[in-house]
Amino acid sequence: MVESTQKTEQIDPEDFQKTETDFDSTKKELEKIILQSKDLKEKHDTIKSEYENRVSKRNAQKRNKIILASIPVILISGSLAAKYFGLIDFNFKVKK
Repeated sequence: MVESTQKTEQIDPEDFQKTETDFDSTKKELEKIILQSKDLKEKHDTIKSEYENRVSKRNAQKRNKIILASIPVILISGSLAAKYFGLIDFNFKVKK
């Protein structure tokens, strides 16, 4: 007959209880970290959307400034072209 050479370890109930409480405390810490990460993600998304709004407003203001600055150039070049082609005289009166 073959004898079993393996020993069966006895688990001490106190060690088991300690391990279980360690597991519970670790689980609670992980849940806290997960909640903090969700809060940080929400804050990040909020800050990102605010930044994108500011950038889009700034770009719109720049675009409006460029458009407003180009209006006199368009008017002057149009007037000069009309004067060149004889559509208006030097007093900027329309010829008939």
